[in-house]
Amino acid sequence: MLAWNLFKAELLKTRKMSINQVLMIIMNIMGGFFYLSMIIMAKVYKGGYLREAEVVLAFPRSIELSIMAISAFGIIISIIYMANNIGAEYGRDTWKMLLPRYGSRVSFLMTKLLTAFLAMVTLFIFTIGFWVVLSYLGTVFLQINVISELQPGEKGTELSLKMLAITSLKMSFYGLLTVLATVVARSVVGGIIAGMALSLTLASATSVPMQTFVRCMPSIHISNLEMHWTKNSRGLEEISYAFGAKIAPEISLYVVTGAILLILGLTLYLFSKRDMAGAS
Repeated sequence: MLAWNLFKAELLKTRKMSINQVLMIIMNIMGGFFYLSMIIMAKVYKGGYLREAEVVLAFPRSIELSIMAISAFGIIISIIYMANNIGAEYGRDTWKMLLPRYGSRVSFLMTKLLTAFLAMVTLFIFTIGFWVVLSYLGTVFLQINVISELQPGEKGTELSLKMLAITSLKMSFYGLLTVLATVVARSVVGGIIAGMALSLTLASATSVPMQTFVRCMPSIHISNLEMHWTKNSRGLEEISYAFGAKIAPEISLYVVTGAILLILGLTLYLFSKRDMAGAS
């Protein structure tokens, strides 16, 4: 019963946090601006702009575009969300009041992580749904029939789902890194700065000349998975050069999964042992 009440409290807190609402709104303002600009140009100038609208507004292209937007900003969103979700408790000095009520620090943090996962799924569903609706309204307003213009979309849809899976993996990995950094720093700002720094550093790790070191980097293995799943031959060549060999996607998946579990274990351990007071 306590666990369920804690979960409901976390859901309510997540929904009411202004920063979370802002992140959701920003994603959909981008979609609204993009589609509105395209629709206005197609309505006013027609010609090539109308043809472009027929292609871009086509289903499932609208899904592909929404997933591209999530992929572009997903890591930043996960870092800000996780740092704020964990660090705000330190900033308001509420951990010392909350934790004694439930007894287990581990279960408390796991509840927050579960809530974060649901928030990520909600972001995906809401953003994709909103962009698809905007796309459909655009076709109605322009009175164009894009369905007949579509090529067989199985490959595009399959690729979009793979990109969504990769984005989820990236958000989970960098989000957990940010949680770990926030627990260490005991502040929102420290978590965000550390999360951003780690994401930028790990993203450029392919340039490190030590191949043994590179092969241990989960971020490079995530890229290897992405190149394999999207069949990006040029990207695979660059990754293989950084590794010094071709690495099977199954191996990369094991490495990434192991790294996520290791980070999670270390985070839970530190959270259960560290002082809950905010950084002075």
